[in-house]
Amino acid sequence: MKNFDPIHRLYQIIKKKSNAPRWIILIIDLSICAFSILYANLLRFNFDVKTFTAYHPFLQVLSVVAVSTCFFLLFRTYEGIIRTSGIKEGVRCITVIFYSCLLLLVVNIVSDVYGWHNIIPNSILLIYFFTSSFLIFGYRLLAKDLYFRSIKAKIAIENVLIFGGAKNGTLLKNAMEQMSFHQYNVAGFIETNEKLWGKTIDNIKIYSFDQIKKRTHSKNIKLLFLADEAIDLELKNEIVNYCLAQDIEVKIIPPVQNWIHGQLFVNQLQNVKIEDLLNRPVIKLTNDHVTKYLKGKRILITGAAGSIGSEIARQIAAINPHSIMLCDQFRKLLV
Repeated sequence: MKNFDPIHRLYQIIKKKSNAPRWIILIIDLSICAFSILYANLLRFNFDVKTFTAYHPFLQVLSVVAVSTCFFLLFRTYEGIIRTSGIKEGVRCITVIFYSCLLLLVVNIVSDVYGWHNIIPNSILLIYFFTSSFLIFGYRLLAKDLYFRSIKAKIAIENVLIFGGAKNGTLLKNAMEQMSFHQYNVAGFIETNEKLWGKTIDNIKIYSFDQIKKRTHSKNIKLLFLADEAIDLELKNEIVNYCLAQDIEVKIIPPVQNWIHGQLFVNQLQNVKIEDLLNRPVIKLTNDHVTKYLKGKRILITGAAGSIGSEIARQIAAINPHSIMLCDQFRKLLV
């Protein structure tokens, strides 16, 4: 008989299923609550079964499940899509556990006032809160991780850099990964503030632009996203020119306030345009005198590998000159 691997089995199930039915999520949450209260009893009494049974554990399970059901239905935690669960979803689940424990604590206080016997001792309630919170939040994160593993196995992953993402670094990283189903892997952040160099965001290092130049080959960078609107124009040109020379595509991420309902979509990512680098509208070579003058001529364009030079080359090529000679100082582009 082959060894049974529960994690691998769960991984296979998640690969086949799109969304779990709501009632299954609710049953899983309530099952975790039932298990947590039993575990809390065993832990509280050092796994002494005799003492454990003296406190009517199954009555405790019924109480916890009844109260938790009310709060789960009230907060509708079962409606969340597990594979996209994040911090907010986790906090919402922990809030449900907290309120259910708070209600049971109030019942204990009232019982003490009237001299009644507590169904669930306060010490067990405390252990139950931490155990159930950890398990309910944890299994959501596990399901999310396993789902994205299955997605990553089907698509090509591209290593990307984000320039100017320190302010909203975690938000940008999560948005990029969720938007593309992990098509993008954030390999680093670039910042101009030297106080941030060497620090990390979600365990991803922050570099200076000079530092990242030495790592683009080792990290196999394919894309660079500009997330800083206030970036210096000269530095922006330097970044774009360097990326062109290294065959790295450059896109602009819109400000967070312009995201649609707080989410970033692929169609909001724009390629860098020439006007973004000039800080003015691009000049079109549509003048008849210019067209007549250049048509049929042999033309030399210096700095042709740069963002501005390449735009000039594209516009002149449309005029049908006799020939165009492109000149630049980047050795990588020399043929």
